Amino acid sequence: MKMITHTESLLGLASEIAESRDNSFQYRLGSWALLTRLVQHFEDENDMDEAGVLATHLELVRLLGSVGHMMVIQGLSEDAFQSEGEREATEARVRWLRDKETIWHREMTGSRRNCLLRDVFGVGA
Repeated sequence: MKMITHTESLLGLASEIAESRDNSFQYRLGSWALLTRLVQHFEDENDMDEAGVLATHLELVRLLGSVGHMMVIQGLSEDAFQSEGEREATEARVRWLRDKETIWHREMTGSRRNCLLRDVFGVGA
């Protein structure tokens, strides 16, 4: 069974995490981080050339990116990150999601392509 059939549940979970104030920051951050790992699984398990799959991917990446951005803002404003490393990892995951959107859903400038090549593979002009 392809993951696309479960995407509505994933999007619902991401929305629930974003809107929940009943759970601790650490619980919501951990839940969000776990959901972001499913993005790569989604890409691996689905035919990304299909329009419906690509649209669902975009929705998933944007929603998780927005939730992550809100988590960073909240973590900074409430001093809720347990460490500087946790904050940096969260910010890196948000950038990773933004890069996913760029790679799959936008035209990429030469400058951005070189930046990604340098950051990910250590090569580029």
